[in-house]
Amino acid sequence: MIAARTLSFYFILFLFGSSVSSCTSSSTSKNPSDILATLKEGEAKVWLTIDNQPFYSDSSVFKGEITAFDHAFRINITDQFQGNTVIAIGGDQWFATKPITKAVDTNNQTQASAMIGRMTDPVNRRGLGYIMTSGEITLDALSEEKAILRLKGQVGEYTTMGNPATWKPVEGLIVYKKPLLKVQGLTPQQLYF
Repeated sequence: MIAARTLSFYFILFLFGSSVSSCTSSSTSKNPSDILATLKEGEAKVWLTIDNQPFYSDSSVFKGEITAFDHAFRINITDQFQGNTVIAIGGDQWFATKPITKAVDTNNQTQASAMIGRMTDPVNRRGLGYIMTSGEITLDALSEEKAILRLKGQVGEYTTMGNPATWKPVEGLIVYKKPLLKVQGLTPQQLYF
C-alpha cells in the first residue's frame, strides 16, 4: 500500500515536471511561421526569457511600429499590460548583409541595443527594466508581411547595468505580422528580405 502511494506520488510529480518544462520552452524552439498564423495584422508576440524565466505573459500581444532609415532601424512595441520592448540597430550600411546580425556592446549602443521593460505595480507606476549589455541581435526577416528578430546575450537592470556581476542571460524572439513600417531613404530592394 505504501509502495503504491509512493509510486503514485512520483508519477504525479513526473507529470507535473513534464508539463512545467513544456510550458517554459525556449524561444528559439518556437516556429515563426506558426506564430504568424496566430496573429492579426499589426500584432506582435515577444518571447523573452531573462535568467531562464519568461519575462512577458503568454497572453501579451504587442503593437507598435518599425522605423527604418539609411543609418538606423528601430522597433518599438508595447503590450496591453504596458510592457515595452525597443530594439535598435545602426551604422553605415546596417542593411547591407542579410540576415542582419549586430553585436551588442555597452560601449557602443548605436550599433545595437535593446531595452526591455514591464509594469510590476501599475497603481504606483513601478516597473522592471533591463538593457541588453552584451550578445547579439539578429533581424531574420523584414518585409511588409512580417518582421522577425532574435536576441541572445546578457542584460542588466537599469540601476545596476554598470556592474557585470549582476548581468543575467537573455534569449528572445519577436514575430510581428504586417508591421506598421515607416521607411525613409531606403528602397524595398535594399531593405526587405
